[in-house]
Amino acid sequence: MREIKIKYTYSNGKDFMHKDFTIDEIEQGCQFDEICDTPLLKDYFFVTRSLYTGLKDKNGVEIYEGDIVKFDPSVQPLDGMPQDGEVGVIKYVLNSFVVIPQNDCNINYNIDELGDWVVIGNIYENKELIGAQNE
Repeated sequence: MREIKIKYTYSNGKDFMHKDFTIDEIEQGCQFDEICDTPLLKDYFFVTRSLYTGLKDKNGVEIYEGDIVKFDPSVQPLDGMPQDGEVGVIKYVLNSFVVIPQNDCNINYNIDELGDWVVIGNIYENKELIGAQNE
């Protein structure tokens, strides 16, 4: 069974703060402001929560819904696979996590089958990496 985690994102309009919680921590009543020093939250507001996919990128970074990823194959991509350097956004569609490429919203890649993605940002802090169509 995959680990269920949720990443909460807060911002003060300029900087972002993230905190991951496991489902066990949430069920036990842990709150973001109870774990972090409360003064850190002054002037910060809730932005979003993102579900952990249960997967890590090729560098061991956990992949969350809303992450921006780049395809970095260890071997030459085959036909039907993303191209080297292709950028997309992780979304939850029809009961699975997929990568929706920045260039073509009519295609998506199942991230369970492809392990050569690298997290390069997220849609909240790095909108410039994906363009307006994925906002």
